[in-house]
Amino acid sequence: MTDAQDEGAVEGGAARRTCTLDILLAARSRCAVIYRRGPSKQTCLIRWDRATDTFEVGQWFNGRVYPERSALAPDGEHLLTFMGSFRPPFRTWTALSRPPYFTALALWPKGDTWGGGGAFLSERTFALAHGSSPAPLAPGFALPEGFTLLPPGPATDERFARATSRLPHEWRMVDGSGTPSAPWASTCDGPSGLALRAWWEADDPHRPWRGERRIELIQGDRRAALPGVGWAGFDVTGDLLLARGGTLLRCMADDLAASRGGSDVVVRSHLLADFTDLRFRPLAAPYASSVTDAPGTGCFVPALDRVTKSDRQARQRARRLLAPRANSRDG
Repeated sequence: MTDAQDEGAVEGGAARRTCTLDILLAARSRCAVIYRRGPSKQTCLIRWDRATDTFEVGQWFNGRVYPERSALAPDGEHLLTFMGSFRPPFRTWTALSRPPYFTALALWPKGDTWGGGGAFLSERTFALAHGSSPAPLAPGFALPEGFTLLPPGPATDERFARATSRLPHEWRMVDGSGTPSAPWASTCDGPSGLALRAWWEADDPHRPWRGERRIELIQGDRRAALPGVGWAGFDVTGDLLLARGGTLLRCMADDLAASRGGSDVVVRSHLLADFTDLRFRPLAAPYASSVTDAPGTGCFVPALDRVTKSDRQARQRARRLLAPRANSRDG
């Protein structure tokens, strides 16, 4: 997200919030989870039933969430999220939860951003990317019954490499360095010879963290940029799923086949939901009473100020725009 995106836009003197969507698709069900980020330090978790295109808005987290290091179980019932408040006692951690909630069933402290997160091998078997040593659970937590945490090592890495290579429509690295879900140099195979390619394009080579994600649709030798699209993926039906800002779109397989370029794909897509104007609301997970609320997990976020940084910046810009008009009338 660029600074300009994070600040919001002024339309008629009023600020409309901007946000981004990152999505994880379940491998063996029609479930998905959406990480809606915006303002930059607030993320809302949303559960998406792709069979009916219905949504359940869940908990918010006031901190940083890393969707590219997170994972959804193949049945869509459990979620591993790497996240952090960058405050004691844990600073950063990986949490196992039930979407659309961040409240941890189990929590593994990390402390930094070197690694973190994890991946599922099956509905209840997973591994963590917390280094070469076994990751200890936070005090007061225990691994839920029926779950298996694989120990780190070459055998676990090999099992995951074999499993992910068989998953349909999975994002994979094609060049550069990073994880298979890294957005700056990855590809995703789709139906009928279609594919997606995504990369991170920096605005300034001296500030590589400032820029935006670029995504293009590939069919044979033809490449078509998808304008304004920050996330894309193929559904099992062959439809193309797109996220533009806070909006979620679906381009049906027939429309996708008949499209003439990236802009036409976006035009042919129909709107599923617009999450742009979502605002924080406190929400407790229904299973919260059965797990330990460890201090520092950030599961229950305090109410935020109604006037956000984005709102204040938008009002300042509006005042600057109106000031010349007022001066001209006085003159």
